[in-house]
Amino acid sequence: MVIRLLAPADYGLLAMATVFVGFLRLMAEAGLNAARIQAPELDEGKLRTAFAAVILVDGALFLVQLAAAPPSRISSARSA
Repeated sequence: MVIRLLAPADYGLLAMATVFVGFLRLMAEAGLNAARIQAPELDEGKLRTAFAAVILVDGALFLVQLAAAPPSRISSARSA
């Protein structure tokens, strides 16, 4: 069904977006989950700090993705 809706250029755009989003997902973790699991002791302060760091990293990566969206959409519209 999807094959009928997308043009060949759209598949390329989808592939580029998938790589970009995958990279951002990799960066979003930033090793904090592994650090929490391996920590010998976790108190509330450490958990709050880790949560705040995750929120800040995810917010920054959202802004990167938002800034990258218009140029990629403009370039795909020009090539069509």
